[in-house]
Amino acid sequence: LELFAVANLAALPQTQFVMDPQGWLAADTYAQHHGYDIIGICHTHPQGGARPSEHDRASGFALGRTLDYLIVATASTPPQMTAWRWDGDSYTEEALTWI
Repeated sequence: LELFAVANLAALPQTQFVMDPQGWLAADTYAQHHGYDIIGICHTHPQGGARPSEHDRASGFALGRTLDYLIVATASTPPQMTAWRWDGDSYTEEALTWI
């Protein structure tokens, strides 16, 4: 498992995430070169709940592939974390198991 940080280019990064396309391309190229698959995206919702937003839905369509999303709501105490599967059309919540 390898994690890549990709810059947020949103004008209002406190409320939106716009993934840097060059960062995504670099991560995807690295993964392909090393025989890996990008399986998911982890991001925070600093002011919202740990559920996919409309912006997340638009991002899912834009990426054009099935991915898992780990969403952390940092406004709650303690922070809330949920997992979701984007199937190309909608999100389905997945169970998180801590080992």
